[in-house]
Amino acid sequence: MIEIYDNFLPSDVFKEIQQEAETLKYEKITLGDDPAYKLDTGTIFKTHNKFWSDKPKVFDKFFQAMHELDLPSDVFSLMVHVYEPGAEISWHRDYASLASYSYYIHNEWRSEWGGQLLTTDAEDTDNNNGTVFSHRQDVMTPGVGKYYEPIPNRLVIIKDCLHKVNRVQHRRKSFTGFFK
Repeated sequence: MIEIYDNFLPSDVFKEIQQEAETLKYEKITLGDDPAYKLDTGTIFKTHNKFWSDKPKVFDKFFQAMHELDLPSDVFSLMVHVYEPGAEISWHRDYASLASYSYYIHNEWRSEWGGQLLTTDAEDTDNNNGTVFSHRQDVMTPGVGKYYEPIPNRLVIIKDCLHKVNRVQHRRKSFTGFFK
């Protein structure tokens, strides 16, 4: 199940959060067998620290706005991710959490830049955090799914859904987190 909140924050708060994200330290996610990412293509950077809703040190206004929603849990994480052109995340299901979310903080987005969140009702065959990673055709059978554009200031909550991030052709920035 997917929940969408467009224009999640007032524009002035959105700009503040974008600026705050620029002040943080980032590290490159390595290609290979990282259990959370297992990247085989592209470059993604993540914030050096993970932030938590029960003890926020940054992004106070974002955490406050999130707590006004009917969330799967009051405790959730936040990391900023920067996808460089060529990056993508393979098909997976977030079994290790109640739900996850993405909140898009880039300035603009065009469909031709990719980066869409893709979902399918197909059943994954592995409970290794739901990771499919092998780009198997049976994940796409019966060939029906949905896509969600990474529109700036859009919050997407993902609950028990097989999903992936389509390959990007332009830098894509987002908050990503998991509900515990």
